[in-house]
Amino acid sequence: MKNNLTGSQRIEYIDFVRGIAILFMIWQHAMIFYAVDGGERSILGGIVLLLGTAPAAPVFMVIMGIFFMKAKNKGVLYGLVRGIKLLALGYILNCFRFFIPLTIGTLTGLKFPSPISANALLFSVDILQMAGLSLIIMALLRQFLPFKQLWVVIVVLIAFISPLIWGLFPSYPIVSLLWGEQAFVFFPLFPWVIYPIIGMYLHAPIFDEKNEYYFFFLFKIGVVLIIAGTVLWTSISNEIFVQGDYHRSGPAVHMVIIGFVFIWLFFCKSIFGKLRIDTLKNILFFWSKNVTIIYFIQWVLYGWGMLVFGWQSLDPVIALCIGWMVCVLSHFLTQGYLKKRGQIFT
Repeated sequence: MKNNLTGSQRIEYIDFVRGIAILFMIWQHAMIFYAVDGGERSILGGIVLLLGTAPAAPVFMVIMGIFFMKAKNKGVLYGLVRGIKLLALGYILNCFRFFIPLTIGTLTGLKFPSPISANALLFSVDILQMAGLSLIIMALLRQFLPFKQLWVVIVVLIAFISPLIWGLFPSYPIVSLLWGEQAFVFFPLFPWVIYPIIGMYLHAPIFDEKNEYYFFFLFKIGVVLIIAGTVLWTSISNEIFVQGDYHRSGPAVHMVIIGFVFIWLFFCKSIFGKLRIDTLKNILFFWSKNVTIIYFIQWVLYGWGMLVFGWQSLDPVIALCIGWMVCVLSHFLTQGYLKKRGQIFT
């Protein structure tokens, strides 16, 4: 195949894909927060929301697993400590993006929909909490169960078992993190942990320079998964094969999403070698390498922005314009943060 990537280029390619996922994520958050009805009733809103689903969080989590395996010199303690830090950072973010601005807004007389409350959102479960717990699981798997074939079995088991445990023991706080289905549990560990585990499995062949046809192989597997998942999704209606929403879905839905991720990786790899806009590449590389900071800053901007723009009250075009503004602000605020800490950025 043409446009084969060397080892260093493959790392850049993965950064490129994650940078795109971050861009789509920021756009989606603008639509969810500020557009009327979350953008769901407009063509523009529907497109942005679609870009913020399969090409965003699932891709991001798969790449997290890929990069985790790249750091083979890091022991199990590294994964455990880093996972706990991300878990804690998730709740710190809840405080700064939701609790403080919503409390101020309520005290100053701003009206928010009844489900949107500062106290409820303080304990919401988002991707940082899920990523932290996933890092802990990945560290344990790599250390004590280093068999790739078993990782595939684990992924399948999680996909099928997760729908069966939703709703069990809802009063226990830990359940919100693991498989909770409360209103503000956006990324429960089960089933979302399957994506970083898949990334762990894909690591070696993706970075193997001699395996030049692997991306096309992923494309073919992706097509098969989408077809099989769609058949199960549309032909069998029960809580295992078809269930829930984007955040809690059964194995048929995840087969479709995983298939899309594989095809998306092939597509992005195909255009990466042909893309000559170095400025765009460098921005996406920068976002990928500083993903946690970018993620934190853009959410804080959106949370405090509710005091100015309200909640789901703007035209989708205006909401998307705000999304672009948040991209620019997040970029330069991240650079400023790194400069203040004495870190070099490019």
